[in-house]
Amino acid sequence: MTSQTVAAGEFAGSPSKLRHDLLAPGVSMYFPQGFRFRLTSTTAPYLTWPDGSLDANTEYATPPAPWVVVSFRDRQPPLMLVFLGDPSGVRLTGKTGEWWIASDASWAGWVRVLAPLGERPFPTLGAADLGRLSQAIQPILPIATQPAAAITGFKVTEEGPSLVAEWTFDQPHAVLPSPAYLAPIGGYGLNIGSKTQMLQVPTPHGATLITDEPRLVLRAIARRVPTGRALALGAAQEDALSTASYLDVPSVTELALANLSAHTERAVRELAEQTVIEFLSETPYTPEPTTQQKLPFDATGNGLDLTASHALLFQTTLSTVRATSEPNSLLTSLLLRRDWLTWRLWCEDNDRRRRAMALASLAAAISPEPERRWEGVMLHAGLAAERGLAIWRRRLNPQLPVAKHLEPLYGLREELFGKDDYRRSPGFGALLSSDLRVYGDVGLQLVKVEQGHRLRFRATDTRPISVSLASSFPIEIKPGKGIVSVQVTQAFGVSVVRSVPRDAGDCELEISWPDWAAKLPAWLAPPRYEEVQR
Repeated sequence: MTSQTVAAGEFAGSPSKLRHDLLAPGVSMYFPQGFRFRLTSTTAPYLTWPDGSLDANTEYATPPAPWVVVSFRDRQPPLMLVFLGDPSGVRLTGKTGEWWIASDASWAGWVRVLAPLGERPFPTLGAADLGRLSQAIQPILPIATQPAAAITGFKVTEEGPSLVAEWTFDQPHAVLPSPAYLAPIGGYGLNIGSKTQMLQVPTPHGATLITDEPRLVLRAIARRVPTGRALALGAAQEDALSTASYLDVPSVTELALANLSAHTERAVRELAEQTVIEFLSETPYTPEPTTQQKLPFDATGNGLDLTASHALLFQTTLSTVRATSEPNSLLTSLLLRRDWLTWRLWCEDNDRRRRAMALASLAAAISPEPERRWEGVMLHAGLAAERGLAIWRRRLNPQLPVAKHLEPLYGLREELFGKDDYRRSPGFGALLSSDLRVYGDVGLQLVKVEQGHRLRFRATDTRPISVSLASSFPIEIKPGKGIVSVQVTQAFGVSVVRSVPRDAGDCELEISWPDWAAKLPAWLAPPRYEEVQR
């Protein structure tokens, strides 16, 4: 949602409705009986409209005009009043420290209030300064004086390791989210593929970027993690997780990452499911004020990071068995808390917010749908944009201190969203990209022997064991150690393997594939949860 309107009481000179459009600058107010604004500047401000200027020392009002700029003699930013319907004349009255700007009481309509030069001070001491002000506001007039743009369409497409998102609007000159230009400054390769222009209008979120056409195209690296558990080459070198506290973000996160590996035993997968269920049943819920929907975090953001860790854990239990992320309501509830301008989740505690965004970006990254993976791009870009904003501000004012930011699981996120191909790296991201995927409850290890490769697993009894293998290349399965017989059914790149163990204990299946097939990654232990300030 990029627009919200709030109703207020009806009083002469006061607004009855307030509207905030994130695709347009400023805030809009509807006045049914004229408007009256109070200013507390010590000296008389100036009023400037398209054809002239006046100050409080005159007894005249401006003629009806589409907009009026209020500027000051001291170092503060000017303000602009834009009349989105019928134009209005404005009268300035008052005394030192108490000035009033008012329309005729009979006028009714929407007024947009904005800072046309952003946070930039622009003192006006006479005619020359007022002339310079009129020139300075020209770039923002096209967007300031038009109705707010509306999003009419959105789509995401895949292009190799990248995702391309395209928004369409009902008109050009829409205000764009700050990560579109701040994320690259912060280190994330987000590229703009449509015509835009940068306005010298600094705001708390950075400069102001607007479209020159009724669309926005963004491209970003977001490598796909196939569904199923990743099968890597090599035997596990450490014991599997045996416990996890549903209240502990690090242990929940580590359990989630372990759940993505085909080496993981059935007990770990059962622990993952039990931990999510325990969180859903035991965590306190807070009603959302408008919809009364119950959420596992409160209005200030308490519980946001824990919810994000469980959204990641829940997604690992989904994407390893089905090609959808739709049931992940935890992730959906987090994404509804993200705003358009900064792509950040709202939370009073900055570290908790960044922790939640990092974990939620990973949950979205391993989702099968391109649209949901783009949500991960937006969260990762929002984190990078916060760093980019600090760098941008230091470029304007080198006296500002160097800012550090909390970075949870930075290495893994860089492998999924970074420029370098993680398939060439020895990190856990390379394991996640394995072209050989496993579906089922059996923990498998792929080891190389002198005669080829073996799939090793443990049988608890002599009952048949079924497992499904998916690959982008043909595979051949034969019985090996401890196996009486094996039956393989293949269709559409999936091999359903049904094997009968001779006894309880270690078993092997012989597996082979063509020489031209992609090289499988080496097994690597899931990363421990880590967050650093950098």
